[in-house]
Amino acid sequence: MRTEDLQAFFAVVETGSLTRAAKRQQLPKSTLSRRLDRLEEELDRQLLVRTPRRTQITAVGHHLYERAEPLLAELDELQAQVTDEPAEPRGAIRVAAPEDVTTALLGRLCAGFLRAHPKVQVSLLSSNVAVDLLAESFDVAVRVHMSRLAPTSSLKVKRLATVPLGLYAAPTYIDQHRALRNPTGLQEHPLLAMAALTPAWTLTHATRPEAKLQVTPRLVSNDHHALLDAACEGAGVVLLPVFVASRAIETGALRRVLPRWAPSPGTMSLLWPTTRHTAPRIRAFLDYALQHLPAALSP
Repeated sequence: MRTEDLQAFFAVVETGSLTRAAKRQQLPKSTLSRRLDRLEEELDRQLLVRTPRRTQITAVGHHLYERAEPLLAELDELQAQVTDEPAEPRGAIRVAAPEDVTTALLGRLCAGFLRAHPKVQVSLLSSNVAVDLLAESFDVAVRVHMSRLAPTSSLKVKRLATVPLGLYAAPTYIDQHRALRNPTGLQEHPLLAMAALTPAWTLTHATRPEAKLQVTPRLVSNDHHALLDAACEGAGVVLLPVFVASRAIETGALRRVLPRWAPSPGTMSLLWPTTRHTAPRIRAFLDYALQHLPAALSP
């Protein structure tokens, strides 16, 4: 199979028509069509069903695209390394992130990234279970963690930003309960928190000694949005990242509790396999995330 024939085929699949594909490839439509014919003849399989109104990919064509497109992207990257020329990011990226991060941040981030890099496709997995990047073939993972990630020779880690946390409660809850004036009063209230944040909380103040609390939350979850919903229903005082609570604060569903006290923040980091760090599409995604996510996390 000739590389130019595969590129013609991929262009048709990605644009949906011979006309748009020819424009992308900067080729006459007749040349593009000949390359498609040559590829189908060589494989002795029909890859596309072409009619005057539409071009549809066959099952065989879909299988070829899924298997060969990443290989061609890697070939472009290898050529760029050998010739020392910049390669345009192209191909698929698999990204894993916690559900609250994907819901609040990554949709908008991916939209901007895809506009900037039209030849890249992103497959985004939203899961609160930390994936094994190597075993599950992910290119990048976003992690939020309270302690330093353990070093590993197979993964690279880049700190993105601090993740500020805050204490919140519904207005109805606040109106019906004794006002909180210091952190020790939290132990008299039903608390809602992520499992990873219990049983010890540390809160800092600009002019007072830090407060260390042993807490037993009434509701523990691995999903910030479940805690958010429960807090909005008046279940108690919740400890949340600011970026998760911000919408509820804007709408008045939650209010900040003990606003002068700051719980110990988390950290958001990017992880990626060391074997893939040179790929242009991976570098482009990492650079874009490093540029845009820290600002999105600012309180």
